[in-house]
Amino acid sequence: MSRRGEVGATKDNEPFISLFDDNEKLVLKAYLSPDGTQVRIVLPELVELGQIKQVATYENHYVTFHRVPKRRTRR
Repeated sequence: MSRRGEVGATKDNEPFISLFDDNEKLVLKAYLSPDGTQVRIVLPELVELGQIKQVATYENHYVTFHRVPKRRTRR
């Protein structure tokens, strides 16, 4: 497996983390809002809410996300 993570900085110079899969495709990017009150998670493959299995609660502390190929949209 060649999954990997990296760190960087947003345009507001806030730190972020990125996770890549075995094919070097971006799986997620996570960072704090500039005021530090929100955690923002970018899931590039999220195209419909049906991919989210369970919303985070105080009991489980996580969100399950099912990866599916992006649907092509016609223009």
